[in-house]
Order: sequence, then structure tokens, then C-alpha cells
Amino acid sequence: MSNNQEGVKQFFVAFDGEMSGLHLYDSQMISCGAIFLDADQNEIERCEWLINYDQTQFSHWDEESALIHRIPLDQARTHGIQVEGFLNEFHKKIVKHYGWGQGQRVHFIGANAYFDFLIFENMWRKYRSDPCIISYRTVDLSSLGFLLVGSAGLSSLAKKLGVPLDEEKKHNAMYDTNLHFEVYKKLKALVPKSAEENS
Repeated sequence: MSNNQEGVKQFFVAFDGEMSGLHLYDSQMISCGAIFLDADQNEIERCEWLINYDQTQFSHWDEESALIHRIPLDQARTHGIQVEGFLNEFHKKIVKHYGWGQGQRVHFIGANAYFDFLIFENMWRKYRSDPCIISYRTVDLSSLGFLLVGSAGLSSLAKKLGVPLDEEKKHNAMYDTNLHFEVYKKLKALVPKSAEENS
């Protein structure tokens, strides 16, 4: 996969967010993990955030989602930093590793990565006035996995590709982020060299 397309440098961040629910515009990310990759797609830093649930901006709390990520509402209100603080920290990480301007784009890698992007972008728009720092173009492991090995779910992909998986740890943001990164590396190795050279 080329790091430079039409003069625009492309950078990638393995990412996972745990949400208050599944409503695109009224759910908030309450925890997330990120593995920042260099131009050769090697890990340069990993970070995890717990983000306080802001009920003044988001009203969709789904108890079924809470059972999955195991973060109850009372805990989510106070377990980390404020949303704006998280976005500021994330922005600083992007600038630190990739710079910022018209000459680069940063993309999320993950299972259902576009959903994570939409939640992230909506949070960004609510709290910041500058353009979102993440590109809407994502590397979706579910789609890539379906095309390359015939499996789409993260668990089935991990098993098929020989990536160690602990089902009890899934839906922890940092654990899933690392799982995304390991699955991505396995899938990337299956992409024909001719496709990488032409991407």
C-alpha cells in the first residue's frame, strides 16, 4: 500500500472505540485505543483513553451496549477525561507523528472502521470548529477480510488468520485495537504485490 498518492501522504492508525450506543449522531465514544503507525506501517506509539460520558451533548445510552463493553453509566460519567480534552490530546498525537496540513491524510484501521469514524467525527464537530483530523476513507477489516479470506467478523478473522484471541477480553478498546492491528498485518501480507504497487 503506497504511502504517497498524488502528492498526498497517507498515514494509518489502528483504532477501536467503545460507544454509549449505536445511534450515529447521539451516541458518544466512551473509551478508545489507538496504535499510531509510521510511513512503513510499523507501530510508533499506542494510547488508550477513557472519556467521560457527556449527557449534555449525547442522550443515547444503550444498556445492551453497556453489557458488552462492561462500562456502566455511573462509571462512564466520571471514569476519564472530558470529551474536549480527549479530542485535544488526539489532535496533538496526530500533529506529533504526522504533522498537519493539506499534504497528508490520516485513516483509521479497524473492524467496522467507518462507524468508528462517524462517531469520532460527530464528537469532533460538537466540540471543535476546525476540520476533522481523520479522513472519511478508512481501512475496514471486515470488508477486506471477506474479500481475502471469506470471513468478516473480527473473531472469525482472528481465528482464521491464527491471531491469538481471548473472547473474554474483547470489547476492551485497547485489546480490540491491538487485535485490529494484528489482523491487519496478516491481511496486508495476503494482498498481491501488484495491488500494493498500484494502490
